[in-house]
This record gives sequence, structure tokens and C-alpha cells, in this order.
Amino acid sequence: MTGPSEQNESTHAMASVFVTALLAAGEDVRREVLARMLNDEDLRDDVEAALLWEERKGEDSRSLRDVLSSFGDNSVE
Repeated sequence: MTGPSEQNESTHAMASVFVTALLAAGEDVRREVLARMLNDEDLRDDVEAALLWEERKGEDSRSLRDVLSSFGDNSVE
């Protein structure tokens, strides 16, 4: 059985293989792979989440209360 550290190393190694293969494949293949990824709803969601995380990773964290208050008063009476 593998531990968390070994799984993490395995994940990084596999990711490196995929990225290396994608870079070596050439522009046409990269474009086709990316188009297929974006046509798959689950993969597209993963790509969108990764892009959002990359864009916002340097931001300070906020409490849920602060986030909710930024939407204004949406209470129903």
C-alpha cells in the first residue's frame, strides 16, 4: 500500500509525463487535445477551476461572512 507521499510523487510523475508528451506532440496535437478536454464537461470544469485558482491564489483569504456580505441583502421576508 502506498502512503500519501508516494501517491503525491506518483501524481507529479504522471503529470510530468503528460505535459512532456503534450509539449513534444506539436501545436496541432496540442490544439486537438485541448479542444477535446474543453468539450468534456468534467474536464472543462477542472480546467476552469485550475485557471481560477491560478488567478486568485495570491489573494488574501476572506471569511464566508465577508464574502456573503459582499452580495448585499438578499434575505427573503
